[in-house]
Amino acid sequence: MARKPILRRILIAAAVILLLFIALVAAAAFLIDPDRYRARIEQRVSEATGRSFKLEGGLDLTLFPWIGVKTGKVTLGNAEGFGDAPFAQADAMAVRVKLLPLLKREVQVGKVTLDGLAVRLSRNAAGRGNWEDLLREPPEGKLGTPPAREPAEGEQAISALTLAGMDVRNGTFLWEDARTGERLEVTRLTLESGAVAFGTAFPLQLTFDFFVASLEAAGRCGLSGHVLANPAEERYEVDDLDLSVQLSRASFLEEPAELRFQSSLTLDLKNQTFGASPIKLAVFDVMIEGSLQSEKIRSEPAFSGTFQTASFSPRELLARLGKPLPKEAPPELLGRGSLAFHFTATPRSLALKDLSASADDMTVSGNFAVTDFDTNQMTFDLTLNRLDLDRLLPPPSSAGQDAASGEEVGSGGPTAPAEAKSVSLQPLKDLSLDGSLAVGELKAGGLTVADLSLNVKADGGRLTFQPVTAALYGGTYRGNAVLDARETAPSFASEFLLDGLQIGPLLRDLKGDAKFTGTTHLQGTLSGKGSTPEAVRKTLEGRAALRMTDGSYQGVDLARLIRKARATIRGESLPPEEAAPATDFTELTATAVVSGGVVQNDDLSAKSPLFRIQGSGKVDLVKESVDYLLTTTIVGTLQGQGGKELEELKGVPIPVRIFGDLDKPSYEIDILALVRALGKQRLHEQTDTLKEKLQDRLPKGLDIKKFF
Repeated sequence: MARKPILRRILIAAAVILLLFIALVAAAAFLIDPDRYRARIEQRVSEATGRSFKLEGGLDLTLFPWIGVKTGKVTLGNAEGFGDAPFAQADAMAVRVKLLPLLKREVQVGKVTLDGLAVRLSRNAAGRGNWEDLLREPPEGKLGTPPAREPAEGEQAISALTLAGMDVRNGTFLWEDARTGERLEVTRLTLESGAVAFGTAFPLQLTFDFFVASLEAAGRCGLSGHVLANPAEERYEVDDLDLSVQLSRASFLEEPAELRFQSSLTLDLKNQTFGASPIKLAVFDVMIEGSLQSEKIRSEPAFSGTFQTASFSPRELLARLGKPLPKEAPPELLGRGSLAFHFTATPRSLALKDLSASADDMTVSGNFAVTDFDTNQMTFDLTLNRLDLDRLLPPPSSAGQDAASGEEVGSGGPTAPAEAKSVSLQPLKDLSLDGSLAVGELKAGGLTVADLSLNVKADGGRLTFQPVTAALYGGTYRGNAVLDARETAPSFASEFLLDGLQIGPLLRDLKGDAKFTGTTHLQGTLSGKGSTPEAVRKTLEGRAALRMTDGSYQGVDLARLIRKARATIRGESLPPEEAAPATDFTELTATAVVSGGVVQNDDLSAKSPLFRIQGSGKVDLVKESVDYLLTTTIVGTLQGQGGKELEELKGVPIPVRIFGDLDKPSYEIDILALVRALGKQRLHEQTDTLKEKLQDRLPKGLDIKKFF
């Protein structure tokens, strides 16, 4: 029973001591004037930072049950050489720590409030930042306080740390870089968080307005999520992250836009991993889903993940980015599209695998990689079902066509042609490429090519296509080409083989009409040099061999041309043509040599049931002119009156000259040469008749040929 009075006395004594302690602390809070220490606090902070520090307005202190302080305006000066504007300031600040838990090494911080927080970060032209001096270790004893006691082995300096929350209102942030001219302004910043404790998730909300000077971009940003931090395990997580950006204006936008990013993030510094999954991103109404994983983030960062868009309109996206399609583009062009791929990346490389992209009815699949960003080394293996460049690329403007032809709009006549612009191939010098491309159907320049396959390599300004194969217009193409941009004037060289080509449909698609028809075999080489089309034409060199079968040359009826010449000699006239003029042939062969932009041919040979044709001459690609001579010999006849007229000329070599503009040449029969040939033939015929008459008068057994 004696123990109860003793225990009671001890409890009463402890209660009295506690009450006295509380009373003492409460009295101290009322009796101590914190303003007396204002100057000392300002001096100590200034000595520690090397900057001016001011406490303005009221300074309130509480001691129990919270040790806390409330201030008015607080200002920390800028680093030397960065002007008079303060580095950081706040209109009001409040922070407090619960007293009794400190005795158990537990730090329980109440809600920290900051009103009117403003921070200015800047880098000068020399590259020095105004924050760098604050990161240096202060000299030992700078604050004039003894060093803190090191915790004993196995003892934690702090057994627990909690924060009731943060409340930042009306904050501003400014970033300026004198080297690049970059400027970022953040205003109306608010930050709110729930209770913060290591190992426990807490809510976080952040909103602010921003302006990026280089992009002339302004808008508002909002962020929310649940944050979990575990410094002991070096693991950090953000769940339900929701980031939204409303762009009210930007140099690259035609109208306001919104961006939204949603994901959950995990950062594990101990295991050097980072993950974001799943990722949902909305950009200009384009919905994107994916994931991101990273490993070795401290030593050799490596990334991998997925990327996939829902169907969207590339046309609308380009318009919103201020890059609308030309007015001449078809209204349905790029109306729908999609993109998906897996990726792996390092700081020096990027690889897209299982690439799948679509635009309207065009699809692309395969792999693409940049193996070295420093040297621009790229590899690819891509397959396209179809590619219509004529639909994708804008047609040349009428103004450009007039300039090219040398005719001024509204002038009523030709002017001096505009000087051709040189083509710069400088980007090729920095390109390193090795890849293959397959296109099911390619349309370009009016032509249609099927089953195109090519391998391409680029290294130091030399671009090689080898081999190149394709099916076109009933035939096949096989060849190779080299484009060399290492010299001031780029050069090219090519080898080609066309077999079984139907030349008529090709020419109709290319030029709108077909001068030639027939099955074509063409083989040769061609090279040139220059940075303008005119310069290239002047340096063209090469060889070619041509064979055409079952074809025709449209626009000229050689038989009628000859009949017209005969009628001219006889003073007669021909009835009007009933059909489109054309000259048919069963076979045509020729070889050519190209030198200095001039194509020289000396062995053209053409056959038909009616004609045998030999030809020689040249085509000047620089002057765009032709000078050619055909020698035609009639070996057959036509039905009707025309056949009778040509029968008289059978066996007579008839010269036909082709000359003038390459696109619209003139055709002319050498009448004098024809008259001479006809006269010579008539003389031979009369001589033969005379020989026959004389033979009849000679005695039998005597041959008149012995006398001639």
